Amino acid sequence: MSESVKKPSRRKPQRPVLHPDESIGYLLRDTYRYFQRLLQARIETCGITMGHWFFLRVLWEQDGLTQAELSKRAGIMTPRTVTALNDLEKRRLVERRPHPSDKRKYNVFLTREGRALERQLLPYAIEVNRMAAASLEPAEVVSLRHSLKVIREELRRKIEDERR
Repeated sequence: MSESVKKPSRRKPQRPVLHPDESIGYLLRDTYRYFQRLLQARIETCGITMGHWFFLRVLWEQDGLTQAELSKRAGIMTPRTVTALNDLEKRRLVERRPHPSDKRKYNVFLTREGRALERQLLPYAIEVNRMAAASLEPAEVVSLRHSLKVIREELRRKIEDERR
């Protein structure tokens, strides 16, 4: 009798495997969602949404940015920035002023009330960060921050390289 002939394999090609608990991106996103939920529960007692929070947080660090700069630093798309700023302006937390040299632009400044919210809201962010790190040693927290900054910078550079 003749030798047996092997039939062609009908197996599907191996799919890539990356379990969510092994994915840095997934872990960051999932962790961020918990951060956001805890922080939102605290700041909404002051009538502030997460959308407001991102802009206030940036302005507390550097007041007087243009809307485009503010949008970029907050990581929010420009149309959503306009909506959030309109709301913050109605609540008298920010004011827009014409740019000194470019009539098409506006700079965004905190009002006295917007600045005062920093003392009220920032402790909530500090609290949530402490909660998150409660089971870590201080050296682990330092290492985690360092690692996240290195990852952020590496990804930022990759994006810049791809734009070229």
